[in-house]
Amino acid sequence: MAKFTEPLAPLYIATDETVVRSRTQKWVHSTTKEVYGNTDWNRPEKLAEIGALPLRDEYPEAGYQADGWEIVVEEGGYVRRPTSVSLIPPPDREGLLAQLIVKVDELTATRIVSGFEINGRVLSSSVAAQSNFVQIDAALKRGDAAFPLPWSTLAGASFEIQDIAEWNAILKAKDMHVFMTEKMGGMIIRAQLSAMTIEQLQAWVDPRLPVV
Repeated sequence: MAKFTEPLAPLYIATDETVVRSRTQKWVHSTTKEVYGNTDWNRPEKLAEIGALPLRDEYPEAGYQADGWEIVVEEGGYVRRPTSVSLIPPPDREGLLAQLIVKVDELTATRIVSGFEINGRVLSSSVAAQSNFVQIDAALKRGDAAFPLPWSTLAGASFEIQDIAEWNAILKAKDMHVFMTEKMGGMIIRAQLSAMTIEQLQAWVDPRLPVV
């Protein structure tokens, strides 16, 4: 008997036209209400009880797609085959470009809020943190806040910002990360994609992703 962890060869139950492709798939007998699944799919006596027979998949030739499917009897079981096929349409450049730009923007947004480093510390650049920078900067200018200013790293470690020079350096580092590095970097990549051919777009990988 095949091990439970081994892949399950497809089965077909003609009674209610059920295709079984997973060991975890359940099937309930309409009369006895017995539930079949798991190791039952490896037991010939159980398969015979419900008339489950092997199913073979037949796919279109390379370059073609199925427009419909049918399951018909063949010796020893069934075959699932296309009822008709058609040429796979050529890729749509504009559609692919739009999909890639969405992914670029998603990664840009993730990188923006991932935090920035200054003086050996990584500080938060989340949306909430960016709002805090703006509000506290305004409070400092109004005289409603003073140094040393308590702050924390992205990991939650506490420290104090000692003076306006250190504060301005942190603001500059935050703006460089958010606007000049990540937002500008994303815009440059978008522009590069817009100039690519369909073949280049199909092969393109975001250079900001880690190399696998």
